[in-house]
Amino acid sequence: MIDTYDRDGKAFTSGTYSHAGTYADAFENEPGKRVPKAGAVARAGVGLARAEWSVFQAEAKGPNASAGAGASLTQGVKAFASAELASASASAGPVKAKVGLALDTGVGISPTHVEAKVLGTGFSFGQKMGISLFGSSLEFNLCSAFNTVIPDKLILKLHNLGLPSSLCHWIRDFLTNRPQVVRIGDNTSSTLVLSTGTPQGCVLSPALFTLFTSDCSAIHSTNTIVKVCR
Repeated sequence: MIDTYDRDGKAFTSGTYSHAGTYADAFENEPGKRVPKAGAVARAGVGLARAEWSVFQAEAKGPNASAGAGASLTQGVKAFASAELASASASAGPVKAKVGLALDTGVGISPTHVEAKVLGTGFSFGQKMGISLFGSSLEFNLCSAFNTVIPDKLILKLHNLGLPSSLCHWIRDFLTNRPQVVRIGDNTSSTLVLSTGTPQGCVLSPALFTLFTSDCSAIHSTNTIVKVCR
């Protein structure tokens, strides 16, 4: 979610649309262009409405078709083709739900997950978990789990758990106003200052994420939440 956490709010609609082209983005300090990715895509359809802000997004589409292939630093490689009668979807951070009727077919592979669909039915397994049936789906992407931590809410939960105020203030300072750059060889990206999430690769991040989600509980008595540490 580092790619979209500061995305401006906007909404748009379209009666008919078509697009074909290629894309290549890497380490630009702009929403949607920070994570290295490249590929080609073609799409066309009738009826499109979309609203987005930060890590939140909602979309509704009428009849449409698309095909493409791409590679991303976080999502691995993916190729797909889709024909859709209609759909409506919403996402908030790592969670995405979609209702529709589609015949999408494709495969995606990365070091952390595998995704496969045939005629709208398939699964995602790994850090990205999901299941789909004829175009309707539910996904939970753990690849960006640490990025969902909101420091102010975390500090409030730590206070409620009884941690000393001095430690809570230290953690807040540690998580906010963090300068970040990416260096490949002799090339260095521009500096990005982050005040959301916990640092990837930091030994404290798993513990802070566990504390941040410690009050998650099942709404229904027949449901059980299981946390697995690896």
